[in-house]
Amino acid sequence: MRAKKLKRNRRILDACAETFGLADPLPVLIDSSFARMALRHKVNMSDQLHRLLDGRNLALCTTRCVIKECQLLGQ
Repeated sequence: MRAKKLKRNRRILDACAETFGLADPLPVLIDSSFARMALRHKVNMSDQLHRLLDGRNLALCTTRCVIKECQLLGQ
């Protein structure tokens, strides 16, 4: 089952990279709810996304408004 999922993910990533011109490192936008859930469940986002995206290089990104939202929520 895991091999099928990785194969499917690789195929989708290759299609997106070709269509949109994405290159390594892949930009991954992190929002406040995703960051909160990862923190609550003690998940290392970088490692898990690296594994999910077939070992490609990642650039975890966020926006100023997401940082401000986290600060307002006290996290």
